[in-house]
Amino acid sequence: FGLRPRIPPHRGASSAERRARSAARAMSAADAAGGPLGLADVLARTIDVAILVGSCVVKVPQVVKIARAQSVLGISEASVLVEWVGYSATCIYALLMGFPFGSW
Repeated sequence: FGLRPRIPPHRGASSAERRARSAARAMSAADAAGGPLGLADVLARTIDVAILVGSCVVKVPQVVKIARAQSVLGISEASVLVEWVGYSATCIYALLMGFPFGSW
């Protein structure tokens, strides 16, 4: 919410990338203006936070089960690796594109 990423220019970007960068700049400019938030803004930020919290909480049952059993037997190493690669790729892409944190 308080993060305002610097959005570097990118030559040779596709039209979709240019539109995404333009939207990110508009969102950063709107945040910087400090004007009153409309219902759509409040709803969007609420959904952003809910998704972020949900994605963090989704692993809690598995962690609790591992802690109680004191064993990781039955957990596929390949699935954990694929999941980690997916999350990492998404984060790296969002950082490189300069997307606001709430849109990741």
